Amino acid sequence: MYNPFSIADRIILVTGASSGIGRSTAIECSRMGAKLVVTGRNEARLQETLNALEGEGHLAIVADLTNEEQMDRLVEQVPALYGLVNNAGITEILPTQFIKRGKLEKVLDINTIAPILLTQKSVSYTHLRAHETDSYLVCRLLLEKKKTGFILQKNKLSKRNRKKT
Repeated sequence: MYNPFSIADRIILVTGASSGIGRSTAIECSRMGAKLVVTGRNEARLQETLNALEGEGHLAIVADLTNEEQMDRLVEQVPALYGLVNNAGITEILPTQFIKRGKLEKVLDINTIAPILLTQKSVSYTHLRAHETDSYLVCRLLLEKKKTGFILQKNKLSKRNRKKT
């Protein structure tokens, strides 16, 4: 049966795959038949994710995406991608008066700058269509060779303490 949303045998890179939502995303994609490239900073936890994936042909690459050399090495090792899930990120919950520049730069570096640079280095595209959902910005790409793919950018904004209107 035809399924235009099938990711079977497609190669998908998932960042932040050593724990949490990144790990869950990688596992679910593997259950749908995708070939995964998983990356994260913690080698032991990344290996646990790799072992939990269904199917064969998956790859784990340890990389700190805030380090330009490690990001470049990751991009060089990754085969041609169908999809990219930018999930790596950190959360710092601090009252405004306690926020220091160094903490803010660290959060922006991993949550904003790294995904932008990784996307830039990983994907060439000619047309970008974005669709916002409640907690994700999903971008469908029309690649140069007219093949479709996607980028999933996890939104790191917390809904905690929001007042209902």
